Amino acid sequence: MRQNVLIKRLTTVFTTFSVFILITFRTNHTEIGEMLLFKDTKEICKPVNKVGFLKIHKCASSSVQNIILRYALKNDLNVVLPSAGNYLGLSTPFSRAMIKGTAWEKAGLEYHMFCLHTVWNQDEVERTLGGRAGVKYLTMIRDPVTTFESAWGYAQMSGFYKMDLETFALSPKTGLLSKNPFKPFGQNQLLHDFGLHPDNFNNSSAVLEKILEIEANFNLVLLAERFQESMILMKNELQVNVIRI
Repeated sequence: MRQNVLIKRLTTVFTTFSVFILITFRTNHTEIGEMLLFKDTKEICKPVNKVGFLKIHKCASSSVQNIILRYALKNDLNVVLPSAGNYLGLSTPFSRAMIKGTAWEKAGLEYHMFCLHTVWNQDEVERTLGGRAGVKYLTMIRDPVTTFESAWGYAQMSGFYKMDLETFALSPKTGLLSKNPFKPFGQNQLLHDFGLHPDNFNNSSAVLEKILEIEANFNLVLLAERFQESMILMKNELQVNVIRI
C-alpha cells in the first residue's frame, strides 16, 4: 500500500516537472526559457553589433531586414539611411557620398547596421561601417529562376511585353524583349545586386570573379529556400538570441 502511494507521488512529481520544462521551452518571453535555450550563447559569446546585410530583391530579404532593424532599435544602434526613400543606390554601386548631407552624416554618427536595398560595393560599405574588423557581412539568395518569376509578377512585366512568362523565356531577346523598363528588376537580379555590371552578365570570367569575391567578402550567405535553417545559422553567426528580437 505504502509502495503504491510512493509510486503515485513520484509519478505526480515527475509529471509536474515535465510540464514545467515543457512550458519553459515553449514560452518565448521568460528569462528562464532564454537561459535554457541559449545558455551557451549567453555565457560564451558576445553579440555582433555591426552588420552589413545585402538586401537582394525578391529573396525574402525584407524578413531578414526586419530582424536587423528591430535589433538595432532595441539596442540603440545606428542604421545607414538615405535622406529619403529606402534605397542606397538603385542602379549605381553604393558610395558613402550617397548619404552626404544627411543629418546623421553631418553629426558624425557611428554606423552599425547597413541593410537597405543597394548595388553592393564592399569597399564603400566597409568604409561606412568603420572597416571590416568586428563587422559581419551577410546576404540572402534564392534560386535565380524563382527570383525572376517573383519579379515578373511583382512588376507586372506581362503587361509591358504583351506575353506570358513562358513565352518570354523562350523568345529571342530582340526588339521590345531586349528592353528593361523595370529597373532594378531584370536579368540576373542576384548578380546585379551583388554589383556585377549588366554588360558582364554573359561574361563567364567576370561572373566567376564575382562569385569568388562574394565568397571572400561575406561571412554568411543565407538561402531563402532554407529560411528556418538560415535563421539558425544567422543567430549563431551574429550571436544574437532570436527570441529577444
